Amino acid sequence: MKIKINKAALRQLQRRATRTIDAQLGDSLQVPKSGSEDDAVRSVEDQLHKAGLTPNTAEIRQLVRDARTKDTSG
Repeated sequence: MKIKINKAALRQLQRRATRTIDAQLGDSLQVPKSGSEDDAVRSVEDQLHKAGLTPNTAEIRQLVRDARTKDTSG
């Protein structure tokens, strides 16, 4: 049996998930700009847990890095 990935369906699922997360969080997700990266990741994880979401630590770590890079470059 061969498994074939439906890439269009995955993209659609990702868009739907993004809209749901945006609706649940709005602009309320705060990424701490100071302190350690680990503390910032824990803070974002806590915010997502309180919103009823199950966070992915690797994705959150990248989000924290991106937010901090944007903050210092722009």
